[in-house]
Amino acid sequence: MSVIVHITGIFVALFMIWLSHSRLRKRLPSERGVLAYPPLLLVVGVVYTLTFLGLAILMFLTLPDSTEKWNLFLLLVAFSLGWPPIIAASLFERHRVSIWGIEYSPLFGIGTSGYLPWSEVRRVKFSRFMRWFILEGYDGTKVRVSAMMGLPEFARYLLAGVTPEAMDTKTLYLLQQTAHGILPKLGI
Repeated sequence: MSVIVHITGIFVALFMIWLSHSRLRKRLPSERGVLAYPPLLLVVGVVYTLTFLGLAILMFLTLPDSTEKWNLFLLLVAFSLGWPPIIAASLFERHRVSIWGIEYSPLFGIGTSGYLPWSEVRRVKFSRFMRWFILEGYDGTKVRVSAMMGLPEFARYLLAGVTPEAMDTKTLYLLQQTAHGILPKLGI
């Protein structure tokens, strides 16, 4: 069992390294202003989900009945269930930024799309646990922008259009760093 856990850990670590580097890839002119997840995130999500489910089924069918068998099975199923929300987000979640504001799509494709002008942003904060920026409008609108999306352009537009008083000092510093290409860390 420990070999499977170690191999899984290595795959997750390699994925996080790849994802961290892919966020700064050169963007095409047609992608200007578009905030979206890296394209390969969908592929990796599907591959990881199927791999973990396949391993869970394989272990369940081949290992003798024991506590270790059930622990390994539940661990692999848990790993596989972590990916469907990421797959949904990579399929449905897209935002578009401009000097005037942000056109947003709903989280995981559930809810309504809309537009939030920078002048209507009441508060901006960064959730370190979820790794996303949360924009709150005066009307109660909340827009979440993941740290895995194309952030430098987002940060530049947001800093130009939203008053610094709408951000706490840590969020303001993080946005200033992001605008210069120093992105928030994805790991713990």
